[in-house]
This record gives sequence, structure tokens and C-alpha cells, in this order.
Amino acid sequence: MKALAAEKRLIIWHTTEDLEFLQCDRVLVMDHGALAGALSGQEISEDAIVKRVFQTEIDRRGAEKGEPSKSGGFSRSTLTSVALCGISVASFLIAAIIVASINPDVLTPFGIELTLESAVVLVLVSLAQIFLIGGSQIDLGIGAFASLSSVIAATWLAGEPAKGATALLVAFIVYCGMGLLVQARLLPSIVVTLGAAFIWSGARYTIQPAPGGKSPNWLTAIFNFPLGASPIR
Repeated sequence: MKALAAEKRLIIWHTTEDLEFLQCDRVLVMDHGALAGALSGQEISEDAIVKRVFQTEIDRRGAEKGEPSKSGGFSRSTLTSVALCGISVASFLIAAIIVASINPDVLTPFGIELTLESAVVLVLVSLAQIFLIGGSQIDLGIGAFASLSSVIAATWLAGEPAKGATALLVAFIVYCGMGLLVQARLLPSIVVTLGAAFIWSGARYTIQPAPGGKSPNWLTAIFNFPLGASPIR
């Protein structure tokens, strides 16, 4: 690509990848088919592109709110957000009804608690992935790393607290180092994290090749702490 540009040839590159933007001499930011801004030379950076995209969205929504609406004063973006929330809630209720019709015990306090216990990790992993996606990155190994952390907690942390705490600290430092490496060297996160996923999985199977282990008593006590009058812990 650089060789063609050096020959004074015009290259139009349609992409959504930040790393590819950094290879360009000029970047045009589009929003809903219209030109939202232009960056050139030293102005081109990941932060500048993300800022321009979000600022354009904020300006567009502000303009929509300032326009008279045909739907009782609500802007199109507001109605879209409400519709998406309604679809999510309706989907959840439909799924809950189907599951409850198959097994009514799911709606008992114990059944709800049992269901939500497995959702805690998924919620935390999802929130972490949201932050990564917000920075135009992605981590394909985040699930494998969460599994590795669980294995360390269920084996070393339970039997040898000092060894388990050290292992978790080392894993955390390595994980942060991987993120710094991706940012510093402008490496594609999808490739790096996919390779890291195999490393996390291999370490997990090395520590615990077969199902087993138990949660430390103090960690179990924290997660079983009652939430007031709620039957869910």
C-alpha cells in the first residue's frame, strides 16, 4: 500500500479498523452516509477518530431533540432506544416463561439464586468486553482467562493461599502487559488475544487437568453474604 502511494497513486480505503486508518494520509469520517469530518497528517490518531465519531453522534442526537417530532415530542433516537429496551425485556420474559413452564422450580428463591450464580461471571466478562469494544478493540481470550482465574482460585488459592494469590497477581500482570503490548506496538488485538486464549487454556489444564477443586471458605462466605431481606445471595 505504501509503495503504491509513493508512486503518486490515489488509494481509497473503506475500513472500520483503527490500525488501518493510521496507514492513511487522510481520513474521512462518515455518519449515516454524510461526511462528518476529515483528519489528515498528524491529526490522524485512534483517539481523534473515536472522538470525532462520538461527537458527531452527540451532535446528531442534539439536533434531533431540537426538531419538532411527529410522534408526540419524542425524537427518533429516543423511540429507537425505548423499542430496543422493550425488545430486550420482552425477550427475557418470554424466555423466563418458557423455562418456568418446563420447570416451575426455577421461579423459587433457590432456583433464582442458582440461576443467577452462574450469571455473575458472565456479567463481569461482558462488562470488560464492553470497555474493550468501546476502545475499538476485542479480546477473544477473555473467557479462557476467566476460566484460568477460577481454576487458580479453586486449587492453589484454596489449599495454598500464598501460592494462589501470587499466581493470580502474576496472571493479572501478564494480562495487563499483553494489553500494553497491543497498544504500544499497534498489534491487532484479535490476533494477539486469540493466541493468548490457547495459552490461558493450556495453563488451566496444566494446573487442573480434571474437574475438581473447591472454593476457599472466605471467598464462599463473601458470595453467600445475604442481601437484606432478599432471598437471593
